Order: sequence, then C-alpha cells, then structure tokens
Amino acid sequence: MTKLKTTCAVLALLLSQPVLAVNLWCTGSVSRVYVDSASRMYIMASWKSSYSMICDLDTTWNGITPELCKSWFAMLEGAYHAQTTVIVYYSGVSYGSCAEIPNYTASPKPGYVMNR
Repeated sequence: MTKLKTTCAVLALLLSQPVLAVNLWCTGSVSRVYVDSASRMYIMASWKSSYSMICDLDTTWNGITPELCKSWFAMLEGAYHAQTTVIVYYSGVSYGSCAEIPNYTASPKPGYVMNR
C-alpha cells in the first residue's frame, strides 16, 4: 500500500508540472495568404492544416507594428508566388510542434519571418 501511495504521489507531482516553453522554427511553403476585413494577415503553411494569424496591417498587434507587418506580408506573398521556403519563428510557446499552434486570432505572435 505504501508503494502505491508513493507511486501515486510521484505521478501527481509529475502531471502537475507546467508545460515548458519552447522555441519553434516552423519551416515550409506557404499555400495561402489572406487579409481579412479587419486588416489581419493569415497564412496557411505546409506545417499546419489551418490558418495562423501573423500580424495586423493597420494596428500594432502583440508588439508587431503595421510597418513590420507590411514587410512580412511582402515577404510571404513573394514566397507564395515563388513557392520558396519560409521560416516563421515562435519564441517561448508551449506547443510541441508547429502543427499545434492555435488557429486564427488565437495564434501567438511570431518572433520573425524569414525567406529561406
């Protein structure tokens, strides 16, 4: 019985630990880029089967200015048309892979966008 209590206590301790933050470098091709009526830019990329918000073209979103967003838009549109590889970096997120990044406006802010 003591061994069972010890095992349960250890399992409870391990399961109650917070998820560690990780850095993700999402690498692949961009299959779609769109801007909605609220000026938010989204992409669908090969690492994920849904849209991720990248930034807002009109207002600062999570510290990303409209000027930076416009440069990322140009880069991602160019990568889409040329079918080249991009890297979208996310810092300190709690997802195990790029496929797990939340969709649409629940997406975390990228740290950078890079043409590869």
